[in-house]
Formats: sequence, structure tokens, C-alpha cells
Amino acid sequence: MKHAPWMTLLTLMMLVIVGCDSDDERLAEFARKSAAEQAAQNRAAAELATQAAENQRRTVEVVEKSRQDLIAQQKEQQKNLDKQRSTIDQERRDLANERRRESMLAPVLTSIGFLLVTALPLVLCWYLLHTLKDAPVDETSVTQLLVQDLVSDQPILLSPPVSSTHHITHSVPEAPKIENQTPSPEMKEDHT
Repeated sequence: MKHAPWMTLLTLMMLVIVGCDSDDERLAEFARKSAAEQAAQNRAAAELATQAAENQRRTVEVVEKSRQDLIAQQKEQQKNLDKQRSTIDQERRDLANERRRESMLAPVLTSIGFLLVTALPLVLCWYLLHTLKDAPVDETSVTQLLVQDLVSDQPILLSPPVSSTHHITHSVPEAPKIENQTPSPEMKEDHT
């Protein structure tokens, strides 16, 4: 299309040169037709160039709009990622604080439990001593219990000395068997 103006000039020059040599109207008509066709082609080329420029402008607008949409979408995604990152960081800090509290709490609870277990017998002894101190003591019953235990064959309070050759065995005496017999009629008559 850029060569069209040069071609037009070249065609016109040839027509002028040819037109000078002959008075032929046919050549002049041909030159006019060529010039008209060239003008139509130039108008069509200009129109195509205008359409191409318009299409290019529209394409640039669409590309620019798409780029702006993409940038806005990336910014939104970055905001969401930052929000998620801050949420995850806060949860991580909370978990770290909770672990630190748990790690400090375990030895403290273990120590308190150990102190309670060791102090419980002492508290029980203290309680028993104070309650027994206030309770009336029946010395005669205690004395009788001790004397019976010392005299009995199987002591309850004082255990007999264990010899190294004898083993202590515990036997339970058998209870006498009671038979359920129905009395005979003769026995009933004797009792009446």
C-alpha cells in the first residue's frame, strides 16, 4: 500500500509521455480509469488503516483492562494471603504460649502432688493425735486387751517370734456340719 502513490505518479508520467505523442482518447480514458481505481484503492487502504488503528486501539484497551483486572485480583489475593499469614502467625504464637505454660505447669503439678502425697500421712497422724488426746482413755480395757493378747495361743496384736526353720501357715478351723434332717414321727411323739 505504501507503493501506491509511487505507482500512481509513474502511471501518470507514462500517460503524459504517451499522451504527448498521440491524441488518442482511449489512452486518456485509460489514464482516468487508472487514476480513479488508484484513488479508490487509496481510499480503501486508508479505510483499512483506520479500521486497523481502531482495532488496535480496542485491543490495547482490552489488554489494559485485563491487566488492571489482573492487578486488582493479585492485590486481593495478596491481601487474603497476608490475612491468612497473620492468622497462622497468631495461632502459632498462641500454641507456643500454651506449650510454654504446659511445660512449666507439669513440674509444678508433679511437685504439688508429691507434697500432698507425702504430707497426707503426716496430716492423718496429726489428726489422730489430736483426736486421741481429747478422747477419754479407758486404761482398764486397754490393759485387759494386752493381757489377753499376751496370754492367748494366737495373739492378735503381738505376733509370735518367727523361727527360721518353721513356716507360718494360717489355717481356718472348719465349721461343724449341720445336717437338715426331718424328725421322724417317733421322735415327734417322744417330745410331746
